[in-house]
Amino acid sequence: YPLRWQVRAAIALLLLACYGLALTTFPLPPHGQPAFEETRNLVVHVNQHFLARFKLSGLLSVVPTTSLVLIGSILTNVLRTADRSDRWKLFALVLVGGCLVCVGFAWNAVLPFNKTVWTPSYTLLSAGLGAILLAGLYWLMDLHKWTWWAYPLLVYGSNALAAYVFPVLVKVM
Repeated sequence: YPLRWQVRAAIALLLLACYGLALTTFPLPPHGQPAFEETRNLVVHVNQHFLARFKLSGLLSVVPTTSLVLIGSILTNVLRTADRSDRWKLFALVLVGGCLVCVGFAWNAVLPFNKTVWTPSYTLLSAGLGAILLAGLYWLMDLHKWTWWAYPLLVYGSNALAAYVFPVLVKVM
């Protein structure tokens, strides 16, 4: 059975809190002091000294991205709720999204936004902006049926190979 949304939210918060705590308190060589700089932080240290030899650099980002997936699963459940009105769904997505953005900005004061390291502040900002975008798309496409403009996205999203290859080609070029 799937986990209740409260359990998923608690797990996401716990993962982000532990990850943020580790980023700000774990002592790093050579001075044995915690550091969070672009080239000197826990993620860089673990990647360079432990994971690079196994070609697993970036493995620590699984922790905050798991939180992002859990938050996303909660937000999509809002849209799948049959016993709530469309107005309630929009309000819930915008409210939760706004709260996530605010908490992300508050956390940014302690641990700055950093996509490379996937700081908790960045993860919450991304989740919040994603929730607000989801609300906007729900309002536009599902409630108002303005779908004509999204046809290229439907074609692109229906072809898994194209969806995988296109971003790689853009990056290479």
